[in-house]
Amino acid sequence: MANVQPPRLYNIGPAASIPGQQCMVANRLGASIDIGEAIISEAPLVHMRVGVLIRNFDFNTWMKRPTTRPKIQRKFDGLTPAQQIAFLGLHPTGPGATVQQKFFANAFSEESRYTLGENPTPLQRNVTSLLVFEEISMINHSCLPNAVFAWDSERGLATVHATQQIPHGQEILIEYDCDMTFLPAATRTPLILQELNFQCVCPLCTAAINTADSDNRRTQLQVLDTAIDTAWRHYRAGTWQTNVTDLEQKQFVPMVNEYYNLLEAERIMDIRLVDALVKAATISQNVFRHKEKAIELLLKAIYWCVTAYGDTGYFLDRHDLQLGRILRDVDMTT
Repeated sequence: MANVQPPRLYNIGPAASIPGQQCMVANRLGASIDIGEAIISEAPLVHMRVGVLIRNFDFNTWMKRPTTRPKIQRKFDGLTPAQQIAFLGLHPTGPGATVQQKFFANAFSEESRYTLGENPTPLQRNVTSLLVFEEISMINHSCLPNAVFAWDSERGLATVHATQQIPHGQEILIEYDCDMTFLPAATRTPLILQELNFQCVCPLCTAAINTADSDNRRTQLQVLDTAIDTAWRHYRAGTWQTNVTDLEQKQFVPMVNEYYNLLEAERIMDIRLVDALVKAATISQNVFRHKEKAIELLLKAIYWCVTAYGDTGYFLDRHDLQLGRILRDVDMTT
């Protein structure tokens, strides 16, 4: 008997909120896509590497360079006829839309690990990958996303996982720019237009709902995010540096708990949440010897890591999160 493929969890169709634009909608008749389900896994249609770290990369500046337009054109010219048709079907679709405009409107900028040379002594470096997808690039942005995008440079695949239950027919939405997440709506909305060149039509940005509570939570998140990062910089090799007070040490894990609760309330379930939980688990065990608390935090981190990014192992063992290192090395028996 021939293998029958299950129906895919999405359809591509017109976006109800944005006339003339396509979107991705959930496809599970009579049911919902569950939290943690992989909606789509896709290799990029176009992949360009830029030899700078993602934190030093500015997409708008790069697009204005004289050398950028011909580079994008060469990538397009190297596609097969079918791939070119798929690329040209991406937004914007109006008359006169250029290859460069389509690239700018649809490309994701993500960090990749790039290997130069051959074994046994290959040179690895982190670079910025610019990625355009035939279908994932159809997914629209929301400041209240119900899914999360992830790029696995080792496998050359992007995935989108559900972070909320998504009923049949509801649009699948991700967040495009995490740097704007913690800004209040009045600041974030014009900045999205300025930096990303589109008007966000999510409920928060169109004032379809009262944004006061959300704005307060996001302002708190901005403060906590900075405080957690600053405190973590003073933690080295299982101990705090001498300029960190006892009170500041004791406040670290409660700060992360508050951060977790606020992120959950704002439906922001991405790598920042996992990262903060891992840091709190490390300090709970290595500094305060609170084994039960460390395990609780670590299990939350693993749960959300697998929920948002799948269980392929790459995200569980990536160097910046160190989930795998904690599981292997932290002594949870004392």
